[in-house]
Amino acid sequence: MEKIIGLIDAPFTPFYANGDVNLEPIEAYAKMLQKNGLKGVFINGSSGEGYMLTTEERMQLAERWVSVAPEGFKVIVHVGSCCLRESVRLAEHAQKIGAWGIGSMAPPFPKIGRIEELVEYCETIANAAPNLPFYYYHIPAFNGAFLPMLDLLKAVDGRIANFAGIKYTYESLYEYNQCRLYANGKYDMLHGQDETILPSLAQGGARGGIGGTTNYNGRELTGIIEAWNNGDIETA
Repeated sequence: MEKIIGLIDAPFTPFYANGDVNLEPIEAYAKMLQKNGLKGVFINGSSGEGYMLTTEERMQLAERWVSVAPEGFKVIVHVGSCCLRESVRLAEHAQKIGAWGIGSMAPPFPKIGRIEELVEYCETIANAAPNLPFYYYHIPAFNGAFLPMLDLLKAVDGRIANFAGIKYTYESLYEYNQCRLYANGKYDMLHGQDETILPSLAQGGARGGIGGTTNYNGRELTGIIEAWNNGDIETA
């Protein structure tokens, strides 16, 4: 399964003043992100306020992003919902419209408290789009799912065929690195906390990442990676 190299943006959702979703700016948005060095988008997540949108609005946004994405620009659709049936519906839709991949965080309500519960949740969603890579979005500050991610990888290994990896948005660089090293680097560990990307690079990780500050800070974040790759630690 392909691993992401470079940074993926978590875009904001444009709205009209009355609260309706505004699809018009998205084409220019995608071009701007690509110009700033981003490799794709992870839409309808926490930065995109996905949980505050209707399923129809989320589908409209997914269709728009896929239709205007520049060549080679990855569109990953966050399909997590407090309603598992809606997540399945969103996953099926993402595969149907040609999204590059899907992802889901654990629902903020009801809170998931056991690894097996989380595996079953991910498994149901991933199976709805078997042709797409599935990423678990680990952001426990949002949903209270403070679970060991190394245990999650062990539990899904050999069970969820299209489980690609984790978008890891948490402070434990030690755990992140243990997950990155699991099974000789089998899973794609996407760095998700922009503030700690440099120490993660120093550990040997962060080949790919998904962040929110790349909306306005994209050149700086990609610049950190470029400087590191060039051996210019001071600039990084």
